[in-house]
Amino acid sequence: MKILIVGGGVAGPTLASALKDQKDVSITLIDKAPQWGNIGYAIALWGNGMRVLEKIGALHPVLQKGYQMRWNVMEDEKHHVLKQTFFKVFSSYGGTVVIPRTDLHRALTETMGENTDVRLGVTVTDIVQNESGVSVVLSDGMKDTFDLVVGADGIHSQVRETVFGSGFLKYYDWRVWAFWTPPGFSHPRGAFEATMGGRIYFTYPTEDRAVVMFAAALPPDTPREQRHVQEQLHHLMSGFDAGVHHLIDAIADPTHVFQDDLAHVDMKTWYKGRVVLTGDAQHATSPLTGMGSSLAMEDAYVLADELLRNNTIDAALSGYERRRTSRIKHFRAASDALERWLMVKSPFLAQCRDVVIRLVPADYFTGVIEKILREEI
Repeated sequence: MKILIVGGGVAGPTLASALKDQKDVSITLIDKAPQWGNIGYAIALWGNGMRVLEKIGALHPVLQKGYQMRWNVMEDEKHHVLKQTFFKVFSSYGGTVVIPRTDLHRALTETMGENTDVRLGVTVTDIVQNESGVSVVLSDGMKDTFDLVVGADGIHSQVRETVFGSGFLKYYDWRVWAFWTPPGFSHPRGAFEATMGGRIYFTYPTEDRAVVMFAAALPPDTPREQRHVQEQLHHLMSGFDAGVHHLIDAIADPTHVFQDDLAHVDMKTWYKGRVVLTGDAQHATSPLTGMGSSLAMEDAYVLADELLRNNTIDAALSGYERRRTSRIKHFRAASDALERWLMVKSPFLAQCRDVVIRLVPADYFTGVIEKILREEI
């Protein structure tokens, strides 16, 4: 079987690693990045993602580099504690680890086998399929035919746009910014989030530094201030105390601050002919749930499992779609519930929300996550 994987983030290398021992499988993995290096920030891995890492042989390096999360605290803008959660409740499902994206990526790509040919700085320019295969043209001029094309190219998937059409990407009218604290900069040793009407900030620790995320209710057409991003963040986060502004002042290079408009992908189908989607390309949600990477690895592992257990590609893709549709449906219900609690734009409604959060038992929130972790993939 000849497979083209478009996208070398999380799902793509996971799929290649899950198929590494199959001598009758030949994989070409392409990615638009010219090289792999220091990419992204930190990724939270939950027990479901850890189980996939164990199955493909990539768990050990992740545990070596990852930081075991022990607690989460949610506060209002005045530092009044709304809810505290201890992650010990998730320990029986494999724990929760925060790891720099670069270290996770290295663990995944180093687990891939000799049957995977990696080509960087390459994108897809055309996809035409028939009953016998998928003809693909790449940006470097290469033309080839594959038995299966896998779109693992993220929320702005070119494969999805080319094969399935447009209109699946929906914006939340929220923007997010992310950056690393300088090494040695004092930060909480657990996950921390503070929220007010239309404004949120988070810190997620690793061993020697933390990733900071700010989110604000802004329409997607709001101009992006890259050179003056600190001024913009000071203005947007003016309702928070001096500690938040100290974090903004700690930005070493404003041009390296990541910013993007939050969006999700809403589509029912997973494949069309011999082209199939995985991860954020099919079911991206806001990053506030912190489970996107774990679900992407689940997708890849289930797709590999179906390819190995079925005699035809159509049967494999049908089984994959059936299993993942049910799984993601349950996740979306949990994700939507958490987003309703956090992504409140009105200051008045945010104050009402804060009162309710104090009264709701912690296991209401942990139970939503436990349900996802408990399910078999």
